[in-house]
Amino acid sequence: MNQLRRIFLLVGECLELGADPLLWRQHLAFSIQKLVGDGVVLLAELSPNRLGNGQLAQHTVAVGWRDEKAKSSFEAYSRDDDPEENPLLTQALTSPCQLITISAHQAADEADWQQMTVYDYIHQAHLHYDCIASISRHMGGVTNLFVVHPRRESNPYPVRSKRLLWILHRELYHHLNTRLAMIGKPSVLDLPVRVRDVLICLLQGDSIKQAALRCHLSTHTAADYSKRIYQQLAVNSRGELVFRYGGLVRKLVACAPGDDCVFHNRPQDPPPS
Repeated sequence: MNQLRRIFLLVGECLELGADPLLWRQHLAFSIQKLVGDGVVLLAELSPNRLGNGQLAQHTVAVGWRDEKAKSSFEAYSRDDDPEENPLLTQALTSPCQLITISAHQAADEADWQQMTVYDYIHQAHLHYDCIASISRHMGGVTNLFVVHPRRESNPYPVRSKRLLWILHRELYHHLNTRLAMIGKPSVLDLPVRVRDVLICLLQGDSIKQAALRCHLSTHTAADYSKRIYQQLAVNSRGELVFRYGGLVRKLVACAPGDDCVFHNRPQDPPPS
C-alpha cells in the first residue's frame, strides 16, 4: 500500500514538473530506481522519423550508472542500435495493447539475447540482460519506454516490481506528450546556472531589481538574463512564464549539492537594509 501511495504522489510530482521535458523525466528516473530496486533506469522517447526502417530515439534519460565507461557503452548502443532488432520493442509495437510491461526473458530466451548486439552492450555496462521494459504507444507514432536493468551480479526483479512499473506507467499514460512535455520542448536545463538563478527569482515574483540583489548581479545583467529566459523558454510575458513553469519552483529551491536534481545553486535573499 505504501508503494501504491508513492506511485500516486510521484505522478503528481511529475505533473508539477511537466512543463520541462528533461526535468520531469530525470525526477521520474530517480524515483523509479527507488521504487523498483537498485539498477539502471532508462527513459526513452522514440519518434517515427524512420518509419519502415526502425524508430529514431530522440532522447534517453538514464540514471544509476556505476562508472562513466558503462554510461558511454549504453549511450553508444542508444545511438547506433536499430530498434527493430530489439525483441522487447518489436513485441510492444506489434501488440494490440497501447501499453505493455514485459521482462526480457518473456520476449526471448537468454540464448537468443546472447546472439544480439544489445547483449554485448548490456554486458559491458555491468547489467543483467533480464530487464523490465514498459512501453506505450501514443498519437502521432510516438513511443515512450521505461526500462529498468538490474545489476549484472543481482537477480532479476520480482514480478511485483514489474507490476509496480506497469501501474506507474498506466497512471502517467494519458499525460505523456500532453501535460508531460515531449522531448524538443524548451527546458530550463538549457539555461546556464546563473540564468537559472534569475529564473527562480522571477518565478517567485521578484522584480528584475530584486532578482539582481538576490543573485549578486547588476540590474543590467539581470535584465539581460530575463530576456534570455523569455526567449529560450518561448514565453512572452511574466504571467505566461509563471503559468507554464511555476510548478518547477519547489524543485529548484529545494535542491542542494548532492541532491538528485540538476540545480545546485540557489539565489540568496539580500540582507535586510
